[in-house]
Amino acid sequence: MLRHTSPAFSEDPLRVLRAARFAAQFGMVLADETKILCQGLSDQFNNISSERVWGEIEGMLKADLPSFGMKVLRDTKWISHFPEWASLIGVLQDKEWHPEGDAWVHTLLVQDAVARHCHSRNIVGERRLVLGMSASLHDTGKLETTVVQSDGRVTARGHEDVSADKAMAFMVRMGVPFRFVKAVCSLVS
Repeated sequence: MLRHTSPAFSEDPLRVLRAARFAAQFGMVLADETKILCQGLSDQFNNISSERVWGEIEGMLKADLPSFGMKVLRDTKWISHFPEWASLIGVLQDKEWHPEGDAWVHTLLVQDAVARHCHSRNIVGERRLVLGMSASLHDTGKLETTVVQSDGRVTARGHEDVSADKAMAFMVRMGVPFRFVKAVCSLVS
Protein backbone atom coordinates (compact mmCIF):
# COMPACT_ATOMS: atom_id res chain seq x y z
CA MET A 1 0.00 0.00 0.00
CA LEU A 2 1.35 3.39 -1.02
CA ARG A 3 0.32 6.24 1.27
CA HIS A 4 1.51 9.84 1.38
CA THR A 5 3.20 10.70 4.65
CA SER A 6 2.38 14.40 4.91
CA PRO A 7 0.46 17.21 3.22
CA ALA A 8 3.78 18.19 1.61
CA PHE A 9 3.02 15.50 -0.98
CA SER A 10 0.86 18.15 -2.71
CA GLU A 11 3.82 20.46 -3.26
CA ASP A 12 5.02 18.50 -6.30
CA PRO A 13 2.40 17.05 -8.67
CA LEU A 14 5.09 14.82 -10.20
CA ARG A 15 4.65 12.68 -7.09
CA VAL A 16 1.42 11.32 -8.57
CA LEU A 17 3.32 9.93 -11.54
CA ARG A 18 6.05 8.69 -9.23
CA ALA A 19 3.36 6.84 -7.26
CA ALA A 20 2.23 5.20 -10.51
CA ARG A 21 5.83 4.16 -11.20
CA PHE A 22 6.29 2.80 -7.67
CA ALA A 23 3.01 0.89 -7.93
CA ALA A 24 4.27 -0.71 -11.15
CA GLN A 25 7.69 -1.50 -9.70
CA PHE A 26 6.51 -2.93 -6.40
CA GLY A 27 2.99 -4.24 -7.13
CA MET A 28 1.32 -1.74 -4.83
CA VAL A 29 -1.97 0.12 -4.74
CA LEU A 30 -2.72 3.60 -3.42
CA ALA A 31 -4.39 4.20 -0.10
CA ASP A 32 -7.84 5.78 -0.53
CA GLU A 33 -6.78 9.06 1.09
CA THR A 34 -3.78 9.28 -1.26
CA LYS A 35 -6.01 8.64 -4.29
CA ILE A 36 -8.21 11.54 -3.23
CA LEU A 37 -5.22 13.82 -2.73
CA CYS A 38 -3.85 12.85 -6.16
CA GLN A 39 -7.20 13.54 -7.82
CA GLY A 40 -7.03 17.07 -6.43
CA LEU A 41 -3.63 17.60 -8.06
CA SER A 42 -4.76 16.70 -11.58
CA ASP A 43 -5.10 20.32 -12.72
CA GLN A 44 -1.37 20.80 -12.03
CA PHE A 45 -0.28 18.23 -14.63
CA ASN A 46 0.65 20.93 -17.15
CA ASN A 47 3.11 22.40 -14.63
CA ILE A 48 5.30 19.29 -15.00
CA SER A 49 7.90 19.32 -17.78
CA SER A 50 7.48 16.68 -20.47
CA GLU A 51 10.95 15.32 -19.60
CA ARG A 52 9.90 14.64 -16.02
CA VAL A 53 6.59 13.11 -17.12
CA TRP A 54 8.41 10.88 -19.59
CA GLY A 55 10.92 9.81 -16.95
CA GLU A 56 8.17 8.47 -14.68
CA ILE A 57 6.21 6.88 -17.55
CA GLU A 58 9.38 5.21 -18.80
CA GLY A 59 10.00 3.75 -15.36
CA MET A 60 6.41 2.53 -15.14
CA LEU A 61 6.54 0.84 -18.55
CA LYS A 62 9.83 -0.91 -17.76
CA ALA A 63 8.55 -2.21 -14.41
CA ASP A 64 7.47 -5.77 -13.66
CA LEU A 65 3.78 -4.85 -13.17
CA PRO A 66 2.99 -1.90 -15.42
CA SER A 67 -0.74 -2.58 -15.00
CA PHE A 68 -0.48 -1.42 -11.38
CA GLY A 69 0.83 1.94 -12.56
CA MET A 70 -1.89 2.23 -15.16
CA LYS A 71 -4.51 1.51 -12.50
CA VAL A 72 -3.07 4.31 -10.36
CA LEU A 73 -3.43 6.69 -13.32
CA ARG A 74 -7.05 5.62 -13.73
CA ASP A 75 -7.89 5.67 -10.00
CA THR A 76 -6.45 9.16 -9.59
CA LYS A 77 -8.14 10.40 -12.78
CA TRP A 78 -4.70 11.29 -14.17
CA ILE A 79 -5.46 8.94 -17.06
CA SER A 80 -7.23 11.92 -18.66
CA HIS A 81 -3.78 13.41 -19.33
CA PHE A 82 -3.01 10.37 -21.47
CA PRO A 83 -6.00 10.30 -23.84
CA GLU A 84 -4.60 7.43 -25.90
CA TRP A 85 -4.71 5.21 -22.81
CA ALA A 86 -7.99 6.66 -21.55
CA SER A 87 -9.57 5.81 -24.91
CA LEU A 88 -9.14 2.10 -24.16
CA ILE A 89 -11.57 2.15 -21.24
CA GLY A 90 -14.91 0.60 -22.15
CA VAL A 91 -14.03 -0.23 -25.78
CA LEU A 92 -15.78 -3.48 -26.64
CA GLN A 93 -13.89 -6.46 -27.98
CA ASP A 94 -15.16 -9.70 -29.44
CA LYS A 95 -15.82 -12.12 -26.58
CA GLU A 96 -14.50 -15.08 -28.58
CA TRP A 97 -11.04 -13.55 -28.92
CA HIS A 98 -11.06 -11.35 -25.82
CA PRO A 99 -13.06 -12.95 -23.01
CA GLU A 100 -11.10 -10.83 -20.53
CA GLY A 101 -13.15 -7.73 -21.30
CA ASP A 102 -12.66 -4.33 -22.84
CA ALA A 103 -9.55 -2.96 -24.55
CA TRP A 104 -8.36 -1.43 -21.26
CA VAL A 105 -8.34 -4.76 -19.40
CA HIS A 106 -6.74 -6.44 -22.41
CA THR A 107 -3.97 -3.83 -22.55
CA LEU A 108 -3.19 -4.22 -18.85
CA LEU A 109 -2.90 -7.99 -19.30
CA VAL A 110 -0.68 -7.56 -22.37
CA GLN A 111 1.58 -5.10 -20.54
CA ASP A 112 2.15 -7.51 -17.67
CA ALA A 113 2.66 -10.44 -20.07
CA VAL A 114 5.32 -8.46 -21.95
CA ALA A 115 6.99 -7.57 -18.65
CA ARG A 116 7.09 -11.27 -17.67
CA HIS A 117 8.48 -12.16 -21.09
CA CYS A 118 11.21 -9.52 -20.77
CA HIS A 119 12.05 -10.63 -17.25
CA SER A 120 12.29 -14.31 -18.17
CA ARG A 121 14.53 -13.59 -21.16
CA ASN A 122 16.59 -10.86 -19.52
CA ILE A 123 15.44 -8.23 -21.99
CA VAL A 124 16.40 -4.90 -20.45
CA GLY A 125 17.05 -1.27 -21.26
CA GLU A 126 15.90 0.18 -24.55
CA ARG A 127 14.59 -3.12 -25.91
CA ARG A 128 12.37 -3.57 -22.86
CA LEU A 129 11.12 0.00 -23.13
CA VAL A 130 10.19 -0.45 -26.80
CA LEU A 131 8.26 -3.63 -26.00
CA GLY A 132 6.56 -2.07 -22.97
CA MET A 133 5.56 1.07 -24.85
CA SER A 134 4.29 -1.01 -27.77
CA ALA A 135 2.20 -3.13 -25.42
CA SER A 136 0.67 -0.04 -23.85
CA LEU A 137 -0.29 1.55 -27.18
CA HIS A 138 -1.04 -1.41 -29.46
CA ASP A 139 -4.86 -1.10 -29.30
CA THR A 140 -5.30 2.66 -28.92
CA GLY A 141 -6.94 2.84 -32.35
CA LYS A 142 -9.81 0.57 -31.36
CA LEU A 143 -12.08 3.39 -30.21
CA GLU A 144 -12.25 4.74 -33.76
CA THR A 145 -12.40 1.38 -35.54
CA THR A 146 -14.58 -0.84 -33.37
CA VAL A 147 -17.88 -1.91 -34.93
CA VAL A 148 -20.54 -4.20 -33.51
CA GLN A 149 -21.77 -6.32 -36.41
CA SER A 150 -25.45 -7.25 -36.87
CA ASP A 151 -24.70 -10.73 -35.53
CA GLY A 152 -23.22 -9.24 -32.34
CA ARG A 153 -19.59 -9.89 -33.26
CA VAL A 154 -17.17 -7.06 -32.59
CA THR A 155 -14.49 -6.07 -35.10
CA ALA A 156 -11.82 -3.38 -35.16
CA ARG A 157 -10.47 -3.64 -38.68
CA GLY A 158 -7.56 -1.33 -39.35
CA HIS A 159 -7.01 -0.52 -35.68
CA GLU A 160 -3.30 -1.28 -35.98
CA ASP A 161 -2.69 1.63 -38.37
CA VAL A 162 -4.77 4.04 -36.29
CA SER A 163 -2.95 2.77 -33.19
CA ALA A 164 0.43 3.45 -34.80
CA ASP A 165 -0.64 7.04 -35.53
CA LYS A 166 -1.84 7.46 -31.95
CA ALA A 167 1.37 5.94 -30.63
CA MET A 168 3.36 8.49 -32.63
CA ALA A 169 1.26 11.38 -31.29
CA PHE A 170 1.60 10.11 -27.72
CA MET A 171 5.36 9.72 -27.91
CA VAL A 172 5.96 13.05 -29.66
CA ARG A 173 3.88 14.79 -26.97
CA MET A 174 5.91 13.02 -24.27
CA GLY A 175 9.22 14.00 -25.89
CA VAL A 176 10.22 10.38 -26.41
CA PRO A 177 13.51 10.07 -28.34
CA PHE A 178 12.91 9.39 -32.05
CA ARG A 179 14.72 6.04 -32.05
CA PHE A 180 11.97 4.71 -29.73
CA VAL A 181 9.15 6.32 -31.73
CA LYS A 182 10.15 4.57 -34.94
CA ALA A 183 10.58 1.17 -33.27
CA VAL A 184 7.31 1.36 -31.32
CA CYS A 185 5.27 2.49 -34.31
CA SER A 186 6.68 -0.40 -36.35
CA LEU A 187 5.67 -2.93 -33.71
CA VAL A 188 2.23 -1.40 -33.18
CA SER A 189 1.41 -1.35 -36.89
